Amino acid sequence: MTDEEGNQLIISGPPQAPFDTNICLQELLLTTLRKHNVKSIAQVEVETSRELTYGHLIRECLSVVQGLKAEGVGEGTVMAVISFNSQEAHVITLAGFFLGATMTPIDPSLTPVNHFGKRKYWGELSFTSDISYS
Repeated sequence: MTDEEGNQLIISGPPQAPFDTNICLQELLLTTLRKHNVKSIAQVEVETSRELTYGHLIRECLSVVQGLKAEGVGEGTVMAVISFNSQEAHVITLAGFFLGATMTPIDPSLTPVNHFGKRKYWGELSFTSDISYS
């Protein structure tokens, strides 16, 4: 397969419904979440079998939004959510995203290759805890 063939995006299915180009991505995501039945399951945590409905997801996200707002989180804020892949981590990440913060979800159980993948143009990845802020 050539690089050009490997980089093709093929979309199939029904035609995409037009959407309002005058709204921000956060509003589009929240509007899309709200289109689902509040009792429909949005996520199932594989390890625990816990289910999260769309209604609960939206309520939890908006509750966390209020708490983050009170702490001054907003556009221009950079947040790292360091947690295993859980419903709570997803709620916090979405809430930060809704406020316009730059979000970095980090799962400490994953290796750098799991997080960043093998990219031929990155070369060898190296990480250090010896960071200087001078």
